[in-house]
Amino acid sequence: MFVAALLLAQSKPDFTGRWKLDKAHSTAKTTFVGHPDLKGPSVPVAPEGHALDWIRPETITHNEPSLVVVDESVDNRPARTYRLSTDGKPSVNTLPGGGVDRSTTRWDGNRLVTEWVLEQSGMPIMRGTDRRSLSSDGSTMIQERKVVTPSHEDEFRMVWLRGQR
Repeated sequence: MFVAALLLAQSKPDFTGRWKLDKAHSTAKTTFVGHPDLKGPSVPVAPEGHALDWIRPETITHNEPSLVVVDESVDNRPARTYRLSTDGKPSVNTLPGGGVDRSTTRWDGNRLVTEWVLEQSGMPIMRGTDRRSLSSDGSTMIQERKVVTPSHEDEFRMVWLRGQR
């Protein structure tokens, strides 16, 4: 039984590394549709062609079932750290500026799926789903993200390139 569990854990992709967005191969699409279940002000929409400008390089440390994602500090924006558990246990992360990210992460085959809700002052203001997968050689991560806000939905297909481990 222990050997089977060990083999199962070893067969999962390892997302560890520093990742940089490949903007040339990434896409973003916005659809305007209301979601009255989400509260708070409308989330700004990026100008055409600039939806990926806010994406920062990130470093992932993956030691099953722990997954720590750190978005790097850029300009005046501080680094953000997300501590996730890939076994479906709830995770709660406090973000700079007072927001709270509540999520669960689980495996779907070789894809890692995170469902999350961003809260401000205890109210849900945004929710989404991230699906991460690795290329067969581990050099590229594909992250499919759907974000739902009070006024619109964003769909991203982000292509990340792995730097030095």
